[in-house]
Amino acid sequence: MKDEKPLKILIISSANFFSNYGGGQVYVKNIVNQMIAEDIDVSIATPGISRSKLSHYKEKPRLHIY
Repeated sequence: MKDEKPLKILIISSANFFSNYGGGQVYVKNIVNQMIAEDIDVSIATPGISRSKLSHYKEKPRLHIY
């Protein structure tokens, strides 16, 4: 009997996730958007830009790393 657990993915972004410039950041954001469209359980970790340690992007958790 195979134990099937849902796949959970954490995407770690090395720069501001909401950046619209730079090929790497746009690529990461496009991957996240595609995973959300395919209903994959994805979370995002990004450098902190606010005092909050957690926010959401399209209802998915976004962790702020300091």
